[in-house]
Amino acid sequence: MEDCDMPEANVYGFQARRPKTERLLTLMKEIHKQEDLTPKRLAEKLGVSERTVYRYLRLLENNDLLAKRYSRRQRQYVLEPQTSLEPIRFTPQEALALEIAASNPAIMQGSIFAKDLQSAMNKIRSMLDAATQREVERLKQHVSIDTDTYANYFAFQTIMLTLQNAFALRRKVRIRYWAASTNQEEEIIIHPLHLTFREHHWYLLAFSERHGEVRLFRVSRIREAEMLPQKFRKPTRFDPDTWFERSWGVWGKTDEVIVKIKFSPRVAHIVKDTHGRRFYKMEMQPDGSMICTAETYGTKEISWWILSWGADAEVLEPEYLRQEFAKVTQAMAALYTPQTAAGTHEGV
Repeated sequence: MEDCDMPEANVYGFQARRPKTERLLTLMKEIHKQEDLTPKRLAEKLGVSERTVYRYLRLLENNDLLAKRYSRRQRQYVLEPQTSLEPIRFTPQEALALEIAASNPAIMQGSIFAKDLQSAMNKIRSMLDAATQREVERLKQHVSIDTDTYANYFAFQTIMLTLQNAFALRRKVRIRYWAASTNQEEEIIIHPLHLTFREHHWYLLAFSERHGEVRLFRVSRIREAEMLPQKFRKPTRFDPDTWFERSWGVWGKTDEVIVKIKFSPRVAHIVKDTHGRRFYKMEMQPDGSMICTAETYGTKEISWWILSWGADAEVLEPEYLRQEFAKVTQAMAALYTPQTAAGTHEGV
């Protein structure tokens, strides 16, 4: 039977007979609203005495369901920054969805969310009854996610935590960064703006004081990170979606280039099905081939992708990229051209 408190008369003189559980949930909702949270007002809302309100608050706090303090200046209760949410019930399908999402290596392998997500999932699992747990385990056998990461991000937990704190406090960060373009380490002061997982890696979008612009940093190349006391102001017009809008992979905000590619009949439908969203125009040809047109930031990333299709992809435009491909394919052909007896390599 539902636990009920004895009826208590409130200031209006009526008797409140709602179950205790319902009163506790109502109390939590009222506190989360952050509106007029005086003990007297809460007592009126619940139909109980102020003494009972204090008892309910202690009960919620003792069970880690609420973290509040009484502000003498505001003369009302206010929530602490770290607090718990109301109890939530999950169906087996909802619990499964959370289990599958939490199994994503991109999130669980050393990201800033890994520790909190693991803690949350442990709490959810502990609240599931035996039948629901069995149903979730059964469904998990038929669904999985494998978003591979190309770096061990457990080794970068300290750096990820520093970035997390810098996001929250809007503080500058001094990093020691290995730049692949120069094969050297650089010390840079950055304003961290956005963290994103793309192409199997975590990347940081940040304003670089050295370069005077927003740049992209791969987290696995950050050797050290130190949060500084100085704060920064986030650019009002910064939008990570715009940054990557025409990126073929992760590089963004360079010169925009129109690239036209012809795919052979053998792969045309595969390209259309798997990569069609990347092109703004796709034209099927009478012979079954397909001409695709893309607008992208620079040509380096899309060039690597085009080369992965081998002889089934031909660059039509721009002309300079077509010439570059001619040089690359000639160099590749030379690697596989049979050598003369005098010029053969030993051990091949």
